[in-house]
Amino acid sequence: MANQKYDNLNVLLAQGKLNWSGDVIKAVLLQGASFTAAHTKLSEVGTEINSCMMTGRYVDETGAMYGNPAVFDAVDEGTGYQVVLCKYVGASDPDVLAWFDVDDAGNGLEMSNHGTFLLRPVVNGTPTQGPLTGIWLKA
Repeated sequence: MANQKYDNLNVLLAQGKLNWSGDVIKAVLLQGASFTAAHTKLSEVGTEINSCMMTGRYVDETGAMYGNPAVFDAVDEGTGYQVVLCKYVGASDPDVLAWFDVDDAGNGLEMSNHGTFLLRPVVNGTPTQGPLTGIWLKA
């Protein structure tokens, strides 16, 4: 499944329970997971390999949500990686927001060598402003 939003994203937005700029949002690295739009919690998707805080987040006048690139350190060489954006609230199971499993050329996410994995996906077209190399999604 190519980069998608979880149904949960629109539910949280409609209920006023997602503040893109103010909530704790992390990018979570997974391997061997699969996408189901109806999932609401990270535990339904897969087991976290690594995670990082999403910084530099803002929403533009069109509703596009932007953030700085997600950087994962010490990632093993391999294929079949996925990244899920999640909202964290305390110690509870994180809410899933968006799924990334392909790059802008449609190739699966992979590491050719052990090292730092830098994610720069673009979903719903090309952003009109903001960091062209950052993670963003259109609500």
